[in-house]
Amino acid sequence: MDSPEARAVIDEIVHGTFTIEGTFVAFPLCFPGASQPIPPDESRIVSLDISREGMIYGGTEGHCVHLFVGMFHGVTGMVFDLARIENAQACLGVHCGPESVVAVVHGTGGSRIVSVPHQPLPFDLIQEWGFEKPVLSDVYRFPEGEKAVHSYCEADREHLLCLTDQGAVRIHIPTSKRTEIEAPEGLSRPGGLQSGKVVAIGPDRSIWEYEPASSRFRKSEVLLPDDFTVGEKICWLHGSSREATFVADSDGRIYRLSEGSSTLEFSKSLGQTRHKPVTALAETHDGRLYGFGGDGISRFWRFSPRSGELKDLGVAVSILQQRRYGYEFSPAVVGRDGQIFFGENDQGGHLWIYFPKVERV
Repeated sequence: MDSPEARAVIDEIVHGTFTIEGTFVAFPLCFPGASQPIPPDESRIVSLDISREGMIYGGTEGHCVHLFVGMFHGVTGMVFDLARIENAQACLGVHCGPESVVAVVHGTGGSRIVSVPHQPLPFDLIQEWGFEKPVLSDVYRFPEGEKAVHSYCEADREHLLCLTDQGAVRIHIPTSKRTEIEAPEGLSRPGGLQSGKVVAIGPDRSIWEYEPASSRFRKSEVLLPDDFTVGEKICWLHGSSREATFVADSDGRIYRLSEGSSTLEFSKSLGQTRHKPVTALAETHDGRLYGFGGDGISRFWRFSPRSGELKDLGVAVSILQQRRYGYEFSPAVVGRDGQIFFGENDQGGHLWIYFPKVERV
């Protein structure tokens, strides 16, 4: 046990088990000191989006779905429970539209799309401001027997592409107009490119491209890399603003997907995370990727496209104000200042804010 090799292993275990790079802050789903958090059995965060103003909107699931907003600018620092959505136990997506925030939910009340107005930033230097519960509006109800499976907000922020167990539909949010779209069965959760094109992967390893302008799916001639593992655990990067996006397959391999002059271009595997599947994936302003992988106790990791380094960063822990360990995470979005928001998909879920390490120049 006194050998250099043994000491190196011990040091790695002791100092590498929990977050070894950057800083996490676990924020409760409430206004600390002024309101109660969302109930533990209704607080698994499964969807996040960010508005143009930089506010974080999210959806939970469990015994009931909640729609919430997080504000972390100026003197705010709070999470406000916007709505408890009755007869809904699963949240398939939360999306920021031009005038409202919509959520695609499913449960004992069937599948439907609901909305609340955007929340304005409070302007009061001494924090003497309050909030009122907004009115929850129905945007669209799916026909009885049709179940929504995945949702994706198109680049115009006015249309939702919803994959169902019977195909696909396009919903115009302002008017609730439904357009039927032919789509193969069993498509994966969709991902998007900067051009507005949407991509999904079929169970037979086929790649399908959706063009919002034509509202049609087209089978791509591009083939998946041979080592790409399909399945329900495919994880796409949320809202990439670059020419390329990233996707992780069900075994934790990371790939870059870009648009060539006339076709899609899939990279070879850029690396494989130590634990699978990848459950959350985000890209900082400088191009680094951060994510979580693994079931039960997730491991945090970083991938640097420039160097090709894939580094395990340990299990998430927040040590500021109160200690909390994070084991399961699903969604992730990047904030306006480069911080990353991760949704904790666990009982008593918190909104975790990660401040990445600043690289030396």
